[in-house]
Amino acid sequence: MKHIFFLAICFLAACNSESVDKPGDESVHASATDTIPVGAKLVILDGCYAVQTAKDTATLSLQLKDSTVTGQLVYKWFEKDQNKGTINGVLRDSLVYADYTFESEGITSVRQVIFKIQNNQLLEATGERTQRDNKIVYSNPSNLRFSEMPPFRKIACQ
Repeated sequence: MKHIFFLAICFLAACNSESVDKPGDESVHASATDTIPVGAKLVILDGCYAVQTAKDTATLSLQLKDSTVTGQLVYKWFEKDQNKGTINGVLRDSLVYADYTFESEGITSVRQVIFKIQNNQLLEATGERTQRDNKIVYSNPSNLRFSEMPPFRKIACQ
């Protein structure tokens, strides 16, 4: 409890030196400690996350500077080729919008990924996709679903 109180004080102190977003402004400006408000909680987005099921594994490491998000993403799905690459994107509200540039079977590809920050977890978006400008993107971002895949849970970085 003391830790949460300390983080809240740090966040409030950082807000005094940051610009305040106007209602309707979708951008989020993180403090130097990369702590962001999501609902009534403070979330530290930087760090490592993982999904582990009986046969599948995915890992994600994120770094946040201002509203720019970068990191590494690896999918190891059972009986499928491994995907390993980088993400580069932005944080808007409680969503990370990024391009995932990855290699699979010696071919480099780019596809859009979107993660929703919820309860200190990252929920990956699912939905219909299409190819546009040599990149796979969501066809209709307003119809995304965030509950069909297991969440990425925060883990200790190795």
